[in-house]
Amino acid sequence: MAKFPTIAGAFQCVSDKRKLDLASGDPQSLWTVLVGESGTHYVYFSDRNHGQQMHNIGKTILEFGGFYGEDMPEGRELAKHLGDFFKAKAEDADLVRFGGHSEESMIRDFEKVLTNERSLGSKLQAMLIINSDSPCTTEDRGGSNNLEGWPASCMAKLVTLANKNPTIEFTVFYKRRYGKLDEGAKAARTKAQTELGKRAPKEEVEARAEGFRNNAVSAHLLGVMRTLEEGGGARSQGRITIAPFDPKLTLLAKEYPNI
Repeated sequence: MAKFPTIAGAFQCVSDKRKLDLASGDPQSLWTVLVGESGTHYVYFSDRNHGQQMHNIGKTILEFGGFYGEDMPEGRELAKHLGDFFKAKAEDADLVRFGGHSEESMIRDFEKVLTNERSLGSKLQAMLIINSDSPCTTEDRGGSNNLEGWPASCMAKLVTLANKNPTIEFTVFYKRRYGKLDEGAKAARTKAQTELGKRAPKEEVEARAEGFRNNAVSAHLLGVMRTLEEGGGARSQGRITIAPFDPKLTLLAKEYPNI
């Protein structure tokens, strides 16, 4: 695990990694910083799983052959099928599963983090999760599903993590909204304009619309919590909240443009 004593050190690590991604021509990694009560900052990144890596290989080959592009659905579908086929075969052969979103990497490592935190004298009452993006949902192509025994989507996984550790209060901050939760800008803007009136300054309308969209992320989290409760037949014991970066994190993030 990558560990840093300060958020500045963690953000520098993230910035360096994403800068390297850009230089290599790779998609920029999603990232998660888990902050323990000890003040230790644990940094995790996303990585493509078997299927995603094969999808990318197939996409590259088809692009070179002129069979992949925005107006070539057959090529895009073929690359997807290639990725899905390889992922299924890899799992059937009991190959090591790897990859996934940064939250999944963090969850894989969580027991080690708890051990480290206890060694540092932490009471394990609260943890902060700082995310590049809001956690994916089941509406995002089914949600990232790379941890056996855990539900699909990182939103559901974080709720499950909280339920497995009911003595810890989790707070999740995200820098950007991800996937389906980043939709609805026009509808949110229309609603804000209606509430504030036609003469309201544009900045106020945008701020109100942004608030509506961020509230939708929190509402989705509550929906996931209710769904897991209904599925498990017991009331959720976990404590978890989710919100966009607070002003302090927003200000610090501006010093690291690559994050």
